[in-house]
Amino acid sequence: MKEKLPCIEPFANEYEIITIQTFSIENRFDQISIYGVIDITKDKNGLEKILALKHQIDTIANYLKNEDLDAKVSAEKNSAKNEKKPF
Repeated sequence: MKEKLPCIEPFANEYEIITIQTFSIENRFDQISIYGVIDITKDKNGLEKILALKHQIDTIANYLKNEDLDAKVSAEKNSAKNEKKPF
């Protein structure tokens, strides 16, 4: 049986990260960070990777389509939200 690659629930938490090879998708409440390298080979393994990546991107896009979004998230809003309290 093939292993199912994980898919995050977009913007649901501050800790979830999925990795395919060295390609990572990090979940946050106000943004999702996508970075790294992934090799899509011309074989079944490459097909599985690209379909898993497409599924995750589609999941994020569908989430955003159904939200009442601001024109742009303020950098000040993000830094204040993520700032640690000294006490």
